[in-house]
Amino acid sequence: MVSARVTRPGVVTPMELVASARSAAGALTSEKVDHLLTERMREGLGALLVADPAVGATRLAWLTTPAVEASAAAVKVAIDKLLFLRGMVAHLLDLSMLPRERRRFLATLGRRSTVQGLRRRQERRFPILLALVAQSAVDQRDKVVQGMSHLHNYAFTCYRRSL
Repeated sequence: MVSARVTRPGVVTPMELVASARSAAGALTSEKVDHLLTERMREGLGALLVADPAVGATRLAWLTTPAVEASAAAVKVAIDKLLFLRGMVAHLLDLSMLPRERRRFLATLGRRSTVQGLRRRQERRFPILLALVAQSAVDQRDKVVQGMSHLHNYAFTCYRRSL
């Protein structure tokens, strides 16, 4: 490489390029989902970060906590989560203007972030929470169907054994 006079950039140059790309991606994402962020939606997403005595935690923590076992109580909790998300009209959110990998990245970021970390993001938290609730609506629907199927199979097995 010395004879070809190829020089590698220092550590700072790639870091600046990555930071610039992330900033541009965040701005583009915000611009693309801005029409979905009505005042009502912003209030609903902001409420996810506030402790709710009805669930004993923030709604964000409640939504991202998985079921421990496949039981009727777990299915009931999944139904409650699905009804909550439907109340936010999360099942109707169309985020197709974002690439699939970007939606997945934002939803994962929302699941892994703390409430305090999301609060610090200020306006940048809304696309993250939007992707999270949209993905959670799909996930909860699948969990309800899977749980109901599991309970149905269990009841059928118990019935057959009783014959």
